[in-house]
Amino acid sequence: MKRKWMLLLMLSLLLIGYSLGQAVQASDPLPGSDQDPLVTKSYVDNYISSHYTDLQEQLRLLTRQVQQLETQVARLQERIKIKIELVIGEKTAYVGNDARTLPVAPYIAGGGHTMLPFRFIGEALGAEIGWDGSTRTVSYTLGDKVLKLQIDSKTATVNGREVPLDVAPTLKDNHTVVPVRVVSECLGATVKWSQETQTVTIIP
Repeated sequence: MKRKWMLLLMLSLLLIGYSLGQAVQASDPLPGSDQDPLVTKSYVDNYISSHYTDLQEQLRLLTRQVQQLETQVARLQERIKIKIELVIGEKTAYVGNDARTLPVAPYIAGGGHTMLPFRFIGEALGAEIGWDGSTRTVSYTLGDKVLKLQIDSKTATVNGREVPLDVAPTLKDNHTVVPVRVVSECLGATVKWSQETQTVTIIP
């Protein structure tokens, strides 16, 4: 009789242990199942997606900041454009704070047109300059603009299109001089004149 009770007790303990094991297994997700956040593909995908979205937002913010900085830089560059200044009759000209010595002093030709060495104005404006000795033609290339002037000719060409001049380029002391306003404005610069100081200011 005692042995029978022992067997019943052991059987009961086994049943209880099995029931507890089943309960534990039921409460934990199966490895690899949709309920297992450590190894499921959906968990990894969601994790990557959430972080990728954050990175995209940060990239958008950085892009916006870069655009704002570029706008500010452009405004600053507009404010600090290097001015070119020269005075009638003086061989010292200024490109910003940099003093340049001219081979021929600027002078005023008939009709009130300021003349100055063709090489100086081209280089000061950042243009590529050229000289054709056979036709006595000077040229300026800046961006998509090509300007050509011929000594003693009152016709210039801008990208192949003829443009009349009030005064022709000429030679002075063996140096080619050109009308400053025509060259400057054709290359996109602005020219200002001070009658009081006899100063020409060119703003690229």
